[in-house]
Amino acid sequence: MKKLLYLAILVSPLIFFTNVTRNPYVIQGTVLYVSLLSILIIFLFNSLKTGKITFYGTPLDIPILIFCAVCLFSWLRAFTFNGEISGFGKIPGYFIAVWSEGLRNNLYIIINCVLAYYISANLVRDEKTIKRVLFFSYLVAFISGIYAVMQYFDIEPIWEQVINPYGIKRCVSTFGNPVFLSSFLVIMIPLSIASLINTKSGMEKFFYILLTAVMLAALFCTMARSSWMGMIVSMIVLIVAFREKIKYLKKWIYLLFFILFLAMLIPARWEGKTRPFGYYVTDRLTSIFSIDKSGPAAYQRFLIWLSAWDMAEQNPVLGKGWGLFEMYFPFYQRRYLIEKKIAFRTHANNAHNVFLENLSQIGIVGFGIFLWLMTCVVMFGMHQIRHISDNFKKTLAVGIFAGTCGILVDNILNVSLYFVIPGFFFWINLGIFSVLAESNKKIINHNLFSKIAAVFLILLSFSGIIHYTRIFIAEKDYFTGFNLVKNPNIPLESSVVYLERAHKNRRLEVNTNYELANTYARISAQYRYAGNMEKAEDFQKKAIWAYKESLAANPGYDEIYFNLATIQSQRREFDSALENYKRAVFINPHSSDGLSTLGNLYLSKGELFAARNAFRQSLHINPLNKDIWNNLGYVNMKLGFKDEARDAYQKALEIDPNFDMARKNLFNLPR
Repeated sequence: MKKLLYLAILVSPLIFFTNVTRNPYVIQGTVLYVSLLSILIIFLFNSLKTGKITFYGTPLDIPILIFCAVCLFSWLRAFTFNGEISGFGKIPGYFIAVWSEGLRNNLYIIINCVLAYYISANLVRDEKTIKRVLFFSYLVAFISGIYAVMQYFDIEPIWEQVINPYGIKRCVSTFGNPVFLSSFLVIMIPLSIASLINTKSGMEKFFYILLTAVMLAALFCTMARSSWMGMIVSMIVLIVAFREKIKYLKKWIYLLFFILFLAMLIPARWEGKTRPFGYYVTDRLTSIFSIDKSGPAAYQRFLIWLSAWDMAEQNPVLGKGWGLFEMYFPFYQRRYLIEKKIAFRTHANNAHNVFLENLSQIGIVGFGIFLWLMTCVVMFGMHQIRHISDNFKKTLAVGIFAGTCGILVDNILNVSLYFVIPGFFFWINLGIFSVLAESNKKIINHNLFSKIAAVFLILLSFSGIIHYTRIFIAEKDYFTGFNLVKNPNIPLESSVVYLERAHKNRRLEVNTNYELANTYARISAQYRYAGNMEKAEDFQKKAIWAYKESLAANPGYDEIYFNLATIQSQRREFDSALENYKRAVFINPHSSDGLSTLGNLYLSKGELFAARNAFRQSLHINPLNKDIWNNLGYVNMKLGFKDEARDAYQKALEIDPNFDMARKNLFNLPR
């Protein structure tokens, strides 16, 4: 079991693929979850062999288990809602989406958090095992840190090109996201410094200085400001706890600062300019105090927080249901896109604030329990530091406690606690922390009921392993099919084989279903162009089915409603098309195309005032669209607003003086 834990610690954060799955780090979750569930299976199987269950309780059992129970209860409670959104109507496929989204996120709490915690608390108990866990964790930190620094300075040994999709110069290392890496480093840096303080060997001190320097440099390369704040807090904890010992490490601390100072002078290139690394760090730091420097990310953050608060206000006691933030968010941001005129809409999978994350999904009750859990963690940590006498354990306790405080501060502007790798390291370290003092060993003799329960859990764990393996296979097939679709030299039918297989292995995955639907729609268009109407009709029906499957997976994407409505319009199912165009525009009121298409449909149905309103809204977003100006002119003419029609036609001609249709319409306009 310990070897499986070491495997999870060492392999899952470092393994990733460059051209196998859409998210390169999907394999990390698969390796981690399979490892943790395998450990549980072995533990339960051994208990059946010996006839007894032996495990260790911890001081945090009650708040952890109550928090987990509240998450599950809030999710199950969401099934009692009717799925109605004011102004939108009933969410299509509401109950299936609640099942899909909620199951995924509640399994995260059960496996990635609670199971990881208890595996750590029961397996990592002696000094030898603790040191091995630390060694593998440090090895991961060193490798990922070196890779992060290399990436930042445009040295990319793995990807075909430098990876930087974030608008500013940042690194992702093996973690796939700079924030995942930065939060992991906030956990690990205090442990490295604590190990530096504890060791007496000069060679080991140099190793920990080098390790700490690499991790700090990598942390700066992530440009994750929330993690920098967390790092400052963890440093304060270390300084307060080790204020006497730090005095004897001055030369080593000076060496650390000297290494970092040299790193800040290294030239880095971004957007055609070469400047010292320290310039980019300083610029990112000062952006904390400037919304303009933060750019769209700041407004998107405000939009997410405001929407999360609205969710909490609407369901204050137990929230919207744990794991359902991503599903609900698109329906709540509309208010701020229209009323507050926030231009930078987004699609958020989390609240980007740990307090709002809990408040919006599990309400005041769950949020209170979360605060109680975190308070217990802090109070327990302070107790451990004061009362542990063993030097190694006390030093380790301070390192873990400092990292815990740092990650909690980090998550005020972040939610890395709810992502696979940083969440895993937080909980395994917390598990180690819980056993540094004496623990409560419990032995339970098996009876018939407990044996049945153990067998049931073994079967559930096996099904979980199969489930996560199938998710990985589905992601691989989806990405293969997605790439084939983009290749103009390969028939679309070839991609369908992979996309259908991905759907079969993982039915409720929105990206797979959406790409499958789009591919069906393209094939239908090809057959229609070739004159094979029977085949065109067949693939049209398949496209409609796949779009509905997409909505069952996640009903919060306006693109799905828009494309579904387009197919329905082609089939002359105008009432259904109108409903779905309205849904698309409700979710994304900034969609000029959605509004103009909605206006055209209103126009075809003779609803002139509705068409006029849709065209005007569309032009408010995109005032340089000549076709919409022409359509608005036509609607105004039909309504008898001749002056407004003339103005609209003239606007269209100002944009394109060669626009013959607008010229004709203007000429034919009654005087």
